[in-house]
Amino acid sequence: MRPNWQAATFHIAFALALSAASLYGIASQSVLGQALGVFLGAFAQLLWFVLLHECGHRTLFPKQAANDLFGHFAGFAAIIPYSLWKDVHARHHLWAGWKDLDPTTRTVAQAAPSGCKKSLINGFWYLRIPVFGLVYRLSNFWNPGMCRRGKRQGLISIALTILPWIVIFELFWPQRMALLLTHGLFLVLFETIMLSQHTHIPQSRACGRKVLPYRSTEQVKVTRSLNFPQPFALWFLLNFNEHEKHHEFPNIPGYYLHRVAGSGTRRVHWFRWWRDSHAVPGATLLFDDESRTGIYI
Repeated sequence: MRPNWQAATFHIAFALALSAASLYGIASQSVLGQALGVFLGAFAQLLWFVLLHECGHRTLFPKQAANDLFGHFAGFAAIIPYSLWKDVHARHHLWAGWKDLDPTTRTVAQAAPSGCKKSLINGFWYLRIPVFGLVYRLSNFWNPGMCRRGKRQGLISIALTILPWIVIFELFWPQRMALLLTHGLFLVLFETIMLSQHTHIPQSRACGRKVLPYRSTEQVKVTRSLNFPQPFALWFLLNFNEHEKHHEFPNIPGYYLHRVAGSGTRRVHWFRWWRDSHAVPGATLLFDDESRTGIYI
């Protein structure tokens, strides 16, 4: 299944419509309008993030140049520098299953912290404050040292992402709190989905040894998928919730994954994941796994 222009255009048009409706609501003088704008804006940023993800895999458009060009725009909309995202995510797919080599999991590959740090982690998680989603983004996708083409290119990608938002904040300065709330709600959605994908699942550790990457079919065992209603999964997530299938077939466009039969068996309803994961202390959830805790989510 190859990318096609028609599907890409449809999802982009939907994302643009959501963003326009969000800004219109935020700019209104109505409290209800602003609340609706914040809600729509958070889901719009979620969709832009998924479009960014597709561009990084070169699965949104048939042409590589179109994916890279639009990827920078989607990165601006999702507030994630595209060049850094693409490099980090490529290494994630290469090393998924090796917890201390995958750049998205190696920060939690060591032993769980103790004392004050452990209390802070557990407190933020208990209170549902999306600190982990924010730290995850900053440490990976806002770190110029993660760019394969050097820190300079990483800094350029960061600048291309942040400068337009400075202009937007100037234009919407009276509504700045609504813009911040929009991104805060997006972080809640982002954290829920991203943490579900590989957290608390047993993974290997290289511990300095030279090892080979797992094949895509082998990465399914260290991946979790979330069940959402199909219209929401397709329209807002482009099936990004089908993470087992995504790792098994990383070159198939997300908007086709619901048509593919995958081999994954670790699926959970989104609300059950959200409820059961928050019943576990944050440090235990992040730094440990089910093979040692006996907690299966």
